[in-house]
Amino acid sequence: MATGVATNLAGYAVASIAATTALSFLPFIGSPAASVIADSIAYTITFASGVICMKTLETLFKTKKSFNGISENELKKLPKKTMENENLDEMIKQAKKGYKK
Repeated sequence: MATGVATNLAGYAVASIAATTALSFLPFIGSPAASVIADSIAYTITFASGVICMKTLETLFKTKKSFNGISENELKKLPKKTMENENLDEMIKQAKKGYKK
């Protein structure tokens, strides 16, 4: 389940690495700015992963199937289905609001 979530959020991690690398070349303000961006991206990815994981577990429990009765493929597909049904951009906006507080 975690693999599916991590794969889909990897794009945000790549963007973070690119931004922090570019900023770190600026004298004086580059390293602190890169740190702030890296921290906020890490927080956002963690927040979104947690929400997706919780919603996936909610879906799993609502099916009322035994964990022994669910195949590995079904478990892998659940996070993908959850991400298709959820608005990732809205999750990211919520995470940014929470990070600023």
